[in-house]
Amino acid sequence: MTVSLQAVLRLMSAQQVLHDLADKNQPIAPADLRGARDDVDACVSTVAGAFITDLLERNFGEDGSTTHPLLEYAFAELLSPPVSDDDPDAEEKQYRRWLFGKATDLDPTMIKRFHRRLRAKQIQITREGGKLA
Repeated sequence: MTVSLQAVLRLMSAQQVLHDLADKNQPIAPADLRGARDDVDACVSTVAGAFITDLLERNFGEDGSTTHPLLEYAFAELLSPPVSDDDPDAEEKQYRRWLFGKATDLDPTMIKRFHRRLRAKQIQITREGGKLA
């Protein structure tokens, strides 16, 4: 699983904000706490998303489906909500839904990109001696 430097730096920044809030020897404003919570949530979503993407890519079946039923049990709820068009991670979220067999209304160009991306990942996994499905 790969996590971008940007994601790691953002997580470290969110952690520092929480430490700064905790180290204040005064009450924390609710808006500050909500902002810190939202930043941590976004960071966790990015890291968890990378983990889930890797699992789905490794378990993508030759028949075009995710093969392990435990993955559906574990992630169906996370991958069910629609993706907002204005979400900066929209394509990444759509890719996970496509891997999971839950993507709808994808244009043919995006589907081709997803196929290429999956194939490249499968080649990488095989070269590294990793396990596909």
